[in-house]
Amino acid sequence: MPRDDRPAADRGQLRPGERVEVHRDAVVHHLGIVDEAAPHLGVVWIRDAGTGIRRMLSRDEVVLHPCRTERPEHR
Repeated sequence: MPRDDRPAADRGQLRPGERVEVHRDAVVHHLGIVDEAAPHLGVVWIRDAGTGIRRMLSRDEVVLHPCRTERPEHR
């Protein structure tokens, strides 16, 4: 899956609707779409592509990479 290899934190603030891969310990744990971001709190909410569940993620615990695909698929 093509993606921008720079973490989203290096590209500025994430925007709602942006597709992302969520990495923890260099492993993709989730694929989804940014629902809401709160940079002042260090959290982002995504809608998981596989389950549709809304997930709150701490930017201290994960690395977010933007996807350039039309539709992320759950791995």
